[in-house]
Amino acid sequence: MPYQYPVARRVKNSIVAVANDDRKSERVSAVPLTIPPRSGNRFATKYPAGRMMTMRVCRKLRSRFAASALSLMLSAAALLGCLTGVDAAAPHQESIQIQGQRRTFTVYTPDDAGGTSLAILIVLHGGLGNGQYVARQTRLVNYVDRDKFVAVFPDGIRGHWNDGRSTTSSGPDDVTFLRQMITAVAQKWGGDPKRAFVAGISNGGMMALRMACDASDVVTAIGVVVANMPADLVNRCQPSRPMPMVLFNGTSDPLMPWSGGSIAASPLLGTPGGEVVSAMDTFDFWAHLDGCGQPVVDSISGTDVKRHTASNCGSGSEVNLYEIEGGGHGWPGGIPPGPIESRFVGHVTSDISASAIIIQFFHRYGL
Repeated sequence: MPYQYPVARRVKNSIVAVANDDRKSERVSAVPLTIPPRSGNRFATKYPAGRMMTMRVCRKLRSRFAASALSLMLSAAALLGCLTGVDAAAPHQESIQIQGQRRTFTVYTPDDAGGTSLAILIVLHGGLGNGQYVARQTRLVNYVDRDKFVAVFPDGIRGHWNDGRSTTSSGPDDVTFLRQMITAVAQKWGGDPKRAFVAGISNGGMMALRMACDASDVVTAIGVVVANMPADLVNRCQPSRPMPMVLFNGTSDPLMPWSGGSIAASPLLGTPGGEVVSAMDTFDFWAHLDGCGQPVVDSISGTDVKRHTASNCGSGSEVNLYEIEGGGHGWPGGIPPGPIESRFVGHVTSDISASAIIIQFFHRYGL
């Protein structure tokens, strides 16, 4: 069902996090949205298991070419991230054994924890990436000392996560890995397993969504950047409680389609492809599950960004979606793509900082 935007009304004093990490109070335009009735599950009907959405052939070819070229650049970027590191707290390389496999992750802790248990922030890299690269890309390590939490950057097997798409289902049990990693970090580094937060980008963002579905008993809230719900996951997602969530999507993302549909696959590079629902349906799906009230849309002045907010949800939850008009495939406010990479990922905005917004959002739930 298409979304209808009625006449705008005015609301005051919307607080947003911007690229320089300051908080800004401003007047914004708000547009009410109508969400579907709570009865029934229109998502299971709209996205039945195994259904492949129709896409234009030319769009598929463009997407596959872009994905292949981007994957090569991301591999080089990931290596660069390993070599250059991050200017922040010292990293600790850790590993655990999961079902006979050695799984690795990098831990950053504040210099002075004050002897108290610390919230755990897990950040999941995109496809063909690694933990050290996403630490550099997002700059989230820079918040560790200031905000006193443990930051953890795990590595997927061969640079990928088993994120709920049927095309990744033959991969390792990443849900078990992340669960046991939380336990290990709590035991060794003073993390609080009752305050575990997950953020991710692209393939890592879809893995964060899977954790919201399959591990809601251990995950407090999630942040998702340029990732939509896998269509296969929609049909079986049954979290045990409302899940606070903040999402970021670009309307011109060449790799994660705003309107949903096919993600390009590359057998040569090992990118699995698959089907996702739209960014708006991802937002609507979680607002529906969380039992939220009527959403509103704020236009953040001075930017091309709109914030969709579904509040008055169960257990104090809230669901936000930052819609970036003309935005491409990247971390808003993070390390910007170079001119060649930009040809394949599109424009990555620096008008807002996804890291600052995610940290601010997670603070509301105990970070």
